Amino acid sequence: QRIQDAQIGDSHYDFCLSWTVFQHIPPNEFDSTVETITQALSDEGHLLICEEVLDKNGDERCYPRDVPEYERAFSHFELISSQLRQLEPSTEFEGGEIMLFQMKD
Repeated sequence: QRIQDAQIGDSHYDFCLSWTVFQHIPPNEFDSTVETITQALSDEGHLLICEEVLDKNGDERCYPRDVPEYERAFSHFELISSQLRQLEPSTEFEGGEIMLFQMKD
């Protein structure tokens, strides 16, 4: 089920966690997904996301977006923290970013 189709109440949630989900949402569905999340969060809401921000794989199911693109998309939020996602040393993957947003006043 797509989140855009879910029955989510407006301003109902204080926190949303998305771990490597947005990077798999195609560009034609991204804005409506962001709108749904924005409407669901309360005025004191926080959004924590971890997403791939570099296109290294060439994976056709992955749509990496950089941090400024997430900031533009979530314009009702303020980015209060951003850091590289750290994985175990044996992995070769790089490019993940953890971003914490809070609803703007």
